[in-house]
Amino acid sequence: MNIIAITACPTGVAHTYLAESNLKKAASKLGLSLLMETRGAVERDYIFTLEDIRQADIVLVAADKKIDMSRFVNKQVIDVSVTRAAKDAEGLLNAIIAGELTPHLLPTAQDGGRTEARSDDAPPRSAIAEIYVHLITVVNLMIPFVIAGGILIALSFSFGITAATHILAQ
Repeated sequence: MNIIAITACPTGVAHTYLAESNLKKAASKLGLSLLMETRGAVERDYIFTLEDIRQADIVLVAADKKIDMSRFVNKQVIDVSVTRAAKDAEGLLNAIIAGELTPHLLPTAQDGGRTEARSDDAPPRSAIAEIYVHLITVVNLMIPFVIAGGILIALSFSFGITAATHILAQ
């Protein structure tokens, strides 16, 4: 069985790459052919070619955010949450092999088919959950600024902490 998989979480940090790593390990253990594409905060290492998609028996989408599915028209697609792939990759792949997870055929856009997918085993998000996802994304994007600010404060203390004592002594 030839599987191609996309992993993506709302912030694109932990679950995306944890799911990728666990799926690769589990596929290797089970002797499956698995090709990965991650949609994380970092630039993608690999993007599926048309040949990769053509040869795929199953498209596994382990994502908790919207993914453009237009490349996978007329392919068998299984949607799961990225958390499931991160926590139990081997169980997920075994469920696919055993046929416990039924793939759906992604219809063409002319058939009124969807072009974006989100996990089907997760309930639709409430407005509060959507706000939470956006806030977490903002926090993720602010981390470099917080780190840089901390370094600048540390440097100012190391060079300037005694400056105040010299000024007061005069």
